[in-house]
Amino acid sequence: MKFVPKKFNVKYGANGGSEESRNAIEVLDGELKVKGKKFFGGETIGFVDIVLSCTTNWMEAIEEVLGIKICDSQNHPLINQWKNNFVELPIIKENLPPNQRLLRFYKRYRQSKLAAQSRM
Repeated sequence: MKFVPKKFNVKYGANGGSEESRNAIEVLDGELKVKGKKFFGGETIGFVDIVLSCTTNWMEAIEEVLGIKICDSQNHPLINQWKNNFVELPIIKENLPPNQRLLRFYKRYRQSKLAAQSRM
């Protein structure tokens, strides 16, 4: 299951790979529905929750910079609720990097990759 497709391109986005990411999110949304729990591990966070949190935080920055939407609350309500539950936990809230910091980093990263591609 992949959130970031193989063909990801900093200039144009996912080149159709965002569909692959959406499919992965639908599977995860379905898992939350089947389990009927707050987190993937139940009522408390576990390994899967921690791993996925890294991906979802970066995904927000990438979506904003590239102007694409992969995960939205209307199509994936349970993932959205999971994410909200996760970031509200005190231990997570205290240690998660601010979205603006990730956004600044990804903008700079993308600009450097675009500049390198234009020199080729």
